[in-house]
Amino acid sequence: GGSMNSLTDLDIYKKATKKTQNALLENGCTVKIKKGEHLFNIRDKVNVVYLIISGYAVLSRDSDEHGVRNIFLLGEGSLLNEVILDGVSASISCLALSDLTVIGYPRSDMLGIMKADFSFNRYVINSMALKIRKLYHMLEISTKSTHLDHQTASRIWKFARDFGIKRDGYVQIPFELRITLLAGFMGSNRETISRIVKQLSEAGILSIEKGECRIYDLDKLKNYGR
Repeated sequence: GGSMNSLTDLDIYKKATKKTQNALLENGCTVKIKKGEHLFNIRDKVNVVYLIISGYAVLSRDSDEHGVRNIFLLGEGSLLNEVILDGVSASISCLALSDLTVIGYPRSDMLGIMKADFSFNRYVINSMALKIRKLYHMLEISTKSTHLDHQTASRIWKFARDFGIKRDGYVQIPFELRITLLAGFMGSNRETISRIVKQLSEAGILSIEKGECRIYDLDKLKNYGR
């Protein structure tokens, strides 16, 4: 679903210099993948930096002990894997949460644009900084003893803040929000997260039906379990 964007609709393009705009248009290769498919996997040699044109993607790591741990959920205009600019293979996998359109830039082209245009550089740095901040926050939460019900509610609230669409009387999360997905973000199991979602639903704060999440009370959601 959602509108079909093109590169020229995105901030990263609009705010770029004419020279950078041309480079972005000329050097990119568009890739479309279906919901549920992987754009790349953890040990893949990835030499391409991807930019989301439309759709949603989840970046995750999987470990033998803890199963899948979801780290970032990203939407249009986001750089997916600028971390590969250091030339090391992918340390993360990327799953399409919806049908996904991305543009891939060979690392050398990306570095070329960055070298020529400082404001574009800033864009890449800010994108990395946002990810780093989110990681700090995840670490902080994992060492805090705040209850899982609050953490889970807070995570859904953040999805609403970042991606939510205002409807009449509720806010809709525009991608499929499954219990498995949430559990992967919380580093918890499905049963526990399912129980928390059921409580949130019984409190009239939200509903999740077949992956469609509607939030009726953002404030209560944000402060739930505090």
